[in-house]
Amino acid sequence: SGHVCHILLGLMIASIEDFVRRYAPIFQHQGVSVFSDIHSIKFQTGRYFNPSSHISEDRHHVTDIFKFSSSFLSDVRTPVLFFSCYSLYNRHFARQIIYIFLYGFCGRFIFLAITGFLIKWLASEFVGLEYFNYGCAWSFAGISAIVDPLSGFSVFKDTSQKNFFLLLGIYVVGNTIGVEIFKAALQLAPYPSNQAIPATTIMILLLSIILNIFISLLIGTAVGLLTSLFSRLIRHTKSCEFYEPFITIGGPLLTMLICEWNGRSEIFGVIICCLIQERYVFINLSTKSVMSIKVAMEAFAFLSNLLGFVLIGYKLYRALAVFGQIWSFALMVLLVSYFVRLSIIIAITCVLNFRRKRPIGTRLQGLLLFGGVRGPRSYALTCFYGNAPYAALFRDAQLLLIVFSVVIDTLISKMLVRSIKRKLDKIKGDK
Repeated sequence: SGHVCHILLGLMIASIEDFVRRYAPIFQHQGVSVFSDIHSIKFQTGRYFNPSSHISEDRHHVTDIFKFSSSFLSDVRTPVLFFSCYSLYNRHFARQIIYIFLYGFCGRFIFLAITGFLIKWLASEFVGLEYFNYGCAWSFAGISAIVDPLSGFSVFKDTSQKNFFLLLGIYVVGNTIGVEIFKAALQLAPYPSNQAIPATTIMILLLSIILNIFISLLIGTAVGLLTSLFSRLIRHTKSCEFYEPFITIGGPLLTMLICEWNGRSEIFGVIICCLIQERYVFINLSTKSVMSIKVAMEAFAFLSNLLGFVLIGYKLYRALAVFGQIWSFALMVLLVSYFVRLSIIIAITCVLNFRRKRPIGTRLQGLLLFGGVRGPRSYALTCFYGNAPYAALFRDAQLLLIVFSVVIDTLISKMLVRSIKRKLDKIKGDK
C-alpha cells in the first residue's frame, strides 16, 4: 500500500530528527524537539488516565519541524473533499441514493450513538478512565468514524462502478455525520462523568445538527446555481477559458467559507454545490477548462493526502513511546467499532434484501465493514479537541487506529475486491 510507505517515510524523518537532536552538539541545549521531552513525560503516572493531564503536556513548549500540523491536516480536507464531491456525479450514485442515505446517514447516526455509549461504559469500567463521560465518548466515536474517501479510488478501482460509487457516497456522507457528531459532543465534554445529561440538551444538539445540514444544503444550492448562471453569461467571451477554472473552484470554496462563518455543515453544502456545477456549469465551459479543473483537483487531492500520511508517520514516532499506556483503549475502540458496525450493516442489509431481486451479498457487506480506511482527517479533528479531557490519549490512540486501518482494512478490502471481481468475470464468461 502506498499509504504504508508514506507513514514509514514520516517515521524515518522523525527518527532522523530525534537522532540529530540527541547527538548533534548544536542541538543538545536547545530542547526544541518534541522527542527530547518524551522520556521526561512517558513514565509520568496518570498522564493518560487523568483528565487534567493535558495541562502539564501543554506546558512543554515544544516545537517540531511540523509545528503547523493541526492547521495543515485541517487544510488537507479541502482538495480531498472537492475531488470526492466532483467525482460523485454519476448515474450509479443517483440510482443508489437510498442505500447511501440508509448506510451513510441513518446507519452512521445509529453507529455513533451506540458506539459512544459502549465506549463510555467500557472505558469507565474496564480501562480505568474514571472521569470519562458521554461527551468524550461520542467525540472520540465521531473522530474514529471518519474515513479517507481517496482510499476508494485506490482500493475499489478494480470493482464494479456500481459498488465504487456506493462506497464513495457512503464515505463522503458518513464523514459529514461524524464531523457533526464530534462538534455537538464536544460541547458535552465539560460535563462531570457523574452528572446525567438532560434529554432536552441532547434533543437540542440533534436538532441543531439537522438544521445545520439543511441550511448548508440551501447555501450550496444557491452558490451552485449562481456560478452556473455566471458561467453561462461569460461562455462566449474569447478569453473565458483562462478564468473559468477559478470561477468554478470559487463555488465550493465560497460555500465552505459561508458555512464555516455561520457554523454550518460545510461538507453537505460542498456536495450539493459540486453536483450542481457538474450538471449546469461544466456544460458551459470549454473542454480545456473542464480537463484542467479535474486534473488539478485530482493532483492536489492525492498530493495533500500523501503529505498528510507522511505527517501521520512523523507523529506516530511519538505515540510509539507511550504505546503501553494507550493500547488497551485503542483495542477497546477497535472491537466496539467493528462489532457495532457489523450489527448495523447486517440489520440494514436484511431489511433491504426483502425488496431486492438481487440481494446484497456477503462480500459487499464485508466491504462496507472493512472498506473505510482512516486517514489524516481523523487526526486533524483530535487536534481541534484542544484542552478537553483526555486530549493526549485521544491524539495518540487515533494514530494507532489510523495505522491499523491502513494496514489491516486495506488488505482485507483488496482481498474482497479481488473476490468480487473474479465472481463478476465468471458471470460475464457464463453469459
